[in-house]
Formats: sequence, structure tokens, C-alpha cells
Amino acid sequence: NNLGWSFKLSNYNEYKSYLRNMAEIVQSHIEEILPEIYELQQLGVFSSYETKQIIRNRINFEYKMRRRISKKSDFVQYIDYELKLQLIKQARIKKMGINTKNISENVKHKVTQRIHFLFQKGLKKYKKDMYMWMKYADFCKQTKSFRVLGISLAEALRHNPECDKLWILSAKNEMETNKNVSSARSLFHQALKFNPKSLKLWVEYFRLEVLHVEKLKKRHQLLAKCDKQDESDHSNDFFDYKIAKIVYLKATKELNISAELIKSFVDVGLKAMESNSLIMFIFDNALKKDATNIEIWLCLAEFIFDVLKDAEKCISILKTAKGVTKTLQDIYRIVKFSFDLKPSPPKLTESLREMLSDIASYNIDSCDSVMQLLRLLYQHGLADAFDTLLESAFQKFPSSPELWLLTIRTKDVSEQELDKAKQEAPKNTEILVEYINKIALIKDYVELKEKVEVICDTCPTHFFEILLDLVYMNEDMSKVRELFEIQMKKSTLPESSWIKMIKFEMMEENYTKVDNLYNKLCESHKSIGYWKNYIKFCSTFYPEKLSVVIWKAKFDFSESELFS
Repeated sequence: NNLGWSFKLSNYNEYKSYLRNMAEIVQSHIEEILPEIYELQQLGVFSSYETKQIIRNRINFEYKMRRRISKKSDFVQYIDYELKLQLIKQARIKKMGINTKNISENVKHKVTQRIHFLFQKGLKKYKKDMYMWMKYADFCKQTKSFRVLGISLAEALRHNPECDKLWILSAKNEMETNKNVSSARSLFHQALKFNPKSLKLWVEYFRLEVLHVEKLKKRHQLLAKCDKQDESDHSNDFFDYKIAKIVYLKATKELNISAELIKSFVDVGLKAMESNSLIMFIFDNALKKDATNIEIWLCLAEFIFDVLKDAEKCISILKTAKGVTKTLQDIYRIVKFSFDLKPSPPKLTESLREMLSDIASYNIDSCDSVMQLLRLLYQHGLADAFDTLLESAFQKFPSSPELWLLTIRTKDVSEQELDKAKQEAPKNTEILVEYINKIALIKDYVELKEKVEVICDTCPTHFFEILLDLVYMNEDMSKVRELFEIQMKKSTLPESSWIKMIKFEMMEENYTKVDNLYNKLCESHKSIGYWKNYIKFCSTFYPEKLSVVIWKAKFDFSESELFS
């Protein structure tokens, strides 16, 4: 039943007793809120009808919450209802201009206390529910219940030590609200014992130490302006972010060096007043541990270009990075990064030509990687490196259709090379289209037609229409019809070929042939679109056949479909 009971008839007395007790508890809670709600009614915040509705809703929520088997949604809905009610109450009091001195303390704080009670009761049952914990933390911050926030976060961490968000929130509360750096640091130490592989925790701990130094530096500067002595006993090493550096070094021991890790720490370091030395420390340490990681080199180059505004040093870093690369994929990243720099560094193209002068010495591990780099080189006009790499790629993959297609599209190729490309990829549609386009420039109609006919025997689906266009442009319509009839006997023609012939016959104004073609097309393919076009054609040119065509079409489609 609704109360979650599953019992035999022998438990009926116990069930009645349970209901009686529940009713008494609910009644007691409702009676507690009556003075508050009636005071709001007297002030004009809520009408008599709204007051009754609020009491009725609260009774329903109280019963749901006290069911034998309650649901999490019961608590969440009750809490959301009270939060919305609180917002409505505050908005109306402000709009009506009611003096807060005329409102009793009971009305001011009772709803807040009730919401705290609901959160605590719900979280007592659903200790692992992170949504409710975070929602409660937000509510505590909104109501400035910082003491309760600290207690609730400690309780949340006791049951959810693996949640890095809770640790971070708790440490921020200690740092920003309680102004207690030692407690915040201690919390991060505990958090990292439970979650040593959490990048978020390491970054936030690093942020804590950087911000702490920043605050003390600002304090030191303000005291200096007022000619006062800073009595703190912090050393120069401390102000040089020594603790933050130690945090970073420990993080790199626990976590693998990666671009994500470096970027996360650098983003925090950029907020420091003297960030350059701290960020260079991060990069130097990362490159000592993994000097072949191209992503770290690119991060360093981006920092030097965007932050330090040193384009010459950025190019120098890219040259160094190229010296430690081992794959064409890394070369691609360097070249792409270089051309993505805005504004473009001076003499960038010359520097890249110099860097790529030995590109033939690199091992080509896959056709995809070399194609990616070749397209980039061609796009940005690095012709020498493009030609060198293309030649090396052909030695490794002489039968690659992608390489042949790129060659045909980007270079002036001879007829022999075109024939070789066609032999290597006899059914590659893109290569054959490029082959026909190139041959059309160097051959007359007769030779071109012969070559297209040979291709049509291999791939009739794609190239028969090209052949039809070629014959139609150079010969009379009878030759086109003859070619169409021959091909129709050889194989089943695609719909596009039929449409092409109908178009030609319409241009020749041979409507009898058009009628015949439409009839065969509709009977073979049974498409409603073709039937509609056939009906439209007949209504214009053969109205006497219209009824017969509609009658045939109705075998496959309804009249409403044909004329919709």
C-alpha cells in the first residue's frame, strides 16, 4: 500500500497503532507551524485559501516522509516545496514593504530551521547521495549557516571519502569562510590519502598554496606602502611558491605526465603575480621527466607565444620539439600548431621549410598519418616538403588509392601515370572521375569515349551517366538511345539513368519517348515521386492517358497519397 506495508491480517493491530502514532506525529508538526502561517496570513503575505493549501500540502509531505518505506523523492520534493515557499514569502514581504521589525523571530527563522531539519533527516537515510549533500551545502551558504555547513561537510566526508568535490568544497569553506589555511591544507592531505590519483584534488591543493602566497604578498605590499613592518616570519623561498612547487612535484609522482596535467597547473599558475618563474618550473620539470611528449612542448610554445609574446623563442621551442619527435603524427601537430598561431609569427614558412628539410628520414607508419600531413603541407604551400614526403609515401604504399587521388588532384600527371592510377584502383570512383577529367583535357572525343566505355564496363552504376552526357554533347540523340538500349540489356540501370534519359527526351520534345520511359520507370521502381511526375506529365501532354495512368498508380498507392 502507499505506506509501504506488507503484512498479514494478524499484524492488523500493529498497523493501526502505527497509523495512530504517525497521525499524532504529523499533527504535532503541523500544530508547530500554525502560529507562523497564521501570522503571515494576518500580515497579508498569504490569503486564507493559500494558507489552507500550504497546510494541506505540508500534511501530505509529512505523511509521505514518515512512510515505512520512504523514497528519496519524498524528501527532495518537500525540500523544494519549502524553498520555493520561502522565496515567495520573501518576495511578497519586500513587494508589500512590510517592516521586518513587525515580523516575529518565529516567522523569520522557522522555515530555514525546517529546511535544515528536512535535509538532515533525508541525509541521515541517504548518506551516499551526492546530489542532496551538494544541495544542502548550497543552502547553508545561501543562509550563511557556516557552522552547520562545516559540520555537514565533515559528516558527508565521513560517508563519501572518495568524492573529490566534497573535499574541495570543504577546503574552500575553511580557506574562504573560516580563514584557516592550516585546516584547508590538512583537509587536502586527508583527501589525497583517499584519492591520490585525483587530478582535481592536486590542482586545487596547488591553487590553495598559490592563492595563499598571493594574499600574503598583497598584505606585504600594503604594509610597505603604510611604512609598517611585516611581522610574519615567511622566508623568501615561501614567497617563491616553494610549497606550491612541492605540491606539483608530488602530483607528478602520483600521476602520469600529460598535457592535461600541465595545462591544469599552468592555468592556476597564470593567476600568480610572478607567474613566469612558477610556470617555467612546471615546464622544466615536465620535460625532464618526458622530453619526447610533443603535447608538453606545444603547451610551452603556446605559453611563450600568448603570454610572454615572444614569437622568436616560440619558433625556437618548436624547432627543439621537432628534434625530439619520432613520428609523422608529431610533425603534423607541430605544423598545425604553427599555422594556428595568431597573429602569424614572422618568417614562419621559412622556419617550417628548414624544419621539414629532412622529412624523408621519418618512418611512415601508416597511410592515414602521412595523408593527414600531406594535405596540411599542400594547404599551406610547403611544396618542397610535400613533394619529398609524397615520394617517400609512394615507396611505402605504391598501391594506395588515397595517394594516387592526391597526386592526380595536386600535380600535373602524364597519361601513363593516369593509366597506372586507374590500374591500381580500378573501382575507386573518385580516382576514375579525376581520370576522366584529366583525359578529357588531352584526348579527342573518340579516344575519350573509348576510355569511358571501358570504365563503364567495370563501374556502370557511376559512369554510365557520364557516358550519356558525353555522347549527347557530341553526337545525335539516336546514338544516345542506342547506347541506353544496349546498357539496359546488359544490366539493371539505376533510377538516375532513367531520369537522365527523360531529361534528354524532354529537351528533344519527343513526348512519346518520354511517356514510354516514365511507364517503364514507374513499373520497375514503384516510387510515388515518379508516379506523381508521370501524372503531371500526362495532364500536360497526354490528357487522354491520364485516367489510365492514375488507375495503374492506384495499384501501389492510394488516391490521397498520389494527390497530397
